[in-house]
Amino acid sequence: MKHFIISLLVILVLCTACTKNKSKTVIQFASWGSKSEIEILKPIISDFEKENPDLKIDFMHIPQNYFQKIHLLIASNLSPDVIFINNLYLPVYANYLEDLTPYINRSDFYTQTLQALSYDNKILAIPRDASNLVVFYNKTLFDKYGINLIRIGLLTIY
Repeated sequence: MKHFIISLLVILVLCTACTKNKSKTVIQFASWGSKSEIEILKPIISDFEKENPDLKIDFMHIPQNYFQKIHLLIASNLSPDVIFINNLYLPVYANYLEDLTPYINRSDFYTQTLQALSYDNKILAIPRDASNLVVFYNKTLFDKYGINLIRIGLLTIY
């Protein structure tokens, strides 16, 4: 997670125009999450600022209605410099996200996670994590009716 946040912030510095505040460049970073998730992010942001003394992270925690608020901020031309986003909302905001393709070493990530965060052949977000959905089935019942399951990579087809 720490590597992800640091990579994301460094890429953002390279990709977007950030506002100047005295001698530091301010990067506004928006995220959702529970109190415990935010407590994980705070020391990572602090470490990043210590390693990059010319940068200041303005953290915007949006605990509820995250995407609605991001949508309003974008529509108001007040969008944060860095946002957490998921693959479901990526197409909605694709026109407002920076193409990160030139900055990504594809071998650092699972292909499927990069595909999920790409739109129009452009990588628009960096994977923070990968989750899988698990489906349980009644093997006895499937066997009884002759339904065979074939495992292909991470996908099971019946």
